[in-house]
Amino acid sequence: MSQVRKFRLKYFGVACHKLFHGRDTPCSRCSAREAFATCKPVHTEVSQRNDLTSIRVSMHPIPGQQGPPRYLLVHVADITEARKTDLKLRQQERFLQAILDNLEDPVWIRDRDYRYLMANSSFSSLFGLKPEQIIGRKAEALHPESSFTQVDSTDRKALEQGIAARLEQPVTDINNTHHLFEIRKIPVHDDQGRIIGVAGIARDITDRKEMDQRYEQQEKQLQENEALLREILQAQEEDREILEQQLIEGLQHGVLPYLIKLQQTNLEPMARLFVETAMSNVKQILSSHGAELSTGLLRLTPMELKIAELVREGMQTKEIAARLGLSPATVNTHRRNIRKRLGLNKKSTNLHSFLNSISLQ
Repeated sequence: MSQVRKFRLKYFGVACHKLFHGRDTPCSRCSAREAFATCKPVHTEVSQRNDLTSIRVSMHPIPGQQGPPRYLLVHVADITEARKTDLKLRQQERFLQAILDNLEDPVWIRDRDYRYLMANSSFSSLFGLKPEQIIGRKAEALHPESSFTQVDSTDRKALEQGIAARLEQPVTDINNTHHLFEIRKIPVHDDQGRIIGVAGIARDITDRKEMDQRYEQQEKQLQENEALLREILQAQEEDREILEQQLIEGLQHGVLPYLIKLQQTNLEPMARLFVETAMSNVKQILSSHGAELSTGLLRLTPMELKIAELVREGMQTKEIAARLGLSPATVNTHRRNIRKRLGLNKKSTNLHSFLNSISLQ
């Protein structure tokens, strides 16, 4: 006996509510009656065996030769596996949505028409909405004043060229709070590798940016303070050098010449001891400050000091010879000795100019 005959013998004359739903009374919304009344196909999904089996019942009215249809062509399909797959997908979507909603970073996906396919709570809350209120809406219609939802070149590159992008973008939320977001836009592909949308991930970097700006300001202030400190130290060093130079010049020009002149006079032994001690202390002070010129002056003889003073005043060799009662040759000899003792080995160095620069008074 064929399967069709067995089916007819078993179910022939059985009401649809008994056959498909296992009830003795008609359904409150009868698909068969609806199909007869509308003359259009009606599709119904039915769960059986404690929801373990799912079937799709399609009822197609068969037009009569005259008047309304009197029969229905009923098509029954087992959709259990499809339903299980659908349930798994929905469960995975719920899991994914739960994970995304717990992220602090706004996340969204737009399709090729820039309609939102998915958005998490962090994203929707920026506009005072729930995630389900975002789905299906176009970007520019969501919040026209916000640059966050505007389509830009990075979206087009992601969709048309498959190029991911990263950018910084200021955003003002529904509470008029200003944020700065670092946004990554990534192309989304289907199973065949075709680009079907663009995903966006945003991170609020407002605090980090403000911290970076404060750090830059502090760094700039530190550099300015360092520059000011260097100027102060340089000024102190210059002041110290000036004081040392004044000390050296004071000893060289205000003390040393008089000690030398005093040493050339007829002094009592005790007074000469004091003068020699003073000259020794002056030598030590000048030596500790690197005053090489003073040692040269100390090596000049009394006559050389006299001639050096007259050269400094601008007198020529003959004038000096006449003033001191010496021959010009003797004066020239003293001049050569003076240059040698002062370390002026180069003939190009003018003795008159050099003595004026160090002063002997």
